[in-house]
Amino acid sequence: MDEAQGRIGDADALQLALDGVGAGGVGDGVSAVAWRRLNRVPGGLVTYYNFEDRLCGQMDTALASRIGGFELQISDDLGFAVFPCTLGGAYNQPFAVFQRSGSAYTPYMLPVVSDGNPSVVYLAFNLEWNESTGELVSFFKGRGIGDCGEIRRWSVQGDEFGASIDLVSSRVKDSCDGVAELDAPACVSVW
Repeated sequence: MDEAQGRIGDADALQLALDGVGAGGVGDGVSAVAWRRLNRVPGGLVTYYNFEDRLCGQMDTALASRIGGFELQISDDLGFAVFPCTLGGAYNQPFAVFQRSGSAYTPYMLPVVSDGNPSVVYLAFNLEWNESTGELVSFFKGRGIGDCGEIRRWSVQGDEFGASIDLVSSRVKDSCDGVAELDAPACVSVW
């Protein structure tokens, strides 16, 4: 049932509830914990949503709770929280990444390539954790059916001494041709 509902490794997965475990193990010491409700998110992160002048201050917290987020735990004291941030569109939802050190959270700038040059961004669209590859994946859809847009992949590394998120690839498909594959020949690698 967990597989059919896409809940493998989520904190609310049936198998985890039966096992009494709250996190699914992934990759080289990185584990992912899903948050389905904002009231379960640590207080240090919620402060970025409580005031209009904060990074995610324009986000409706009720909507953020429905979209959900997750934390990639590197160690007891280090991790990355990924949570919806600002208002999204019909099929593109911005997410912010926050680095956790102890109980403190700070916005994390993701490395990207923009116009052929290295750059950074605070927000990534439709950000998900790919448990099988151990990568964060962002897919900005050019239109709803997902046949064009930009896909970025980042690897997450770390141990008890430090953690980082590194850009692995960035691909763009400008032609909205009805073929919903971003690995197609029409997709151009920019990194």
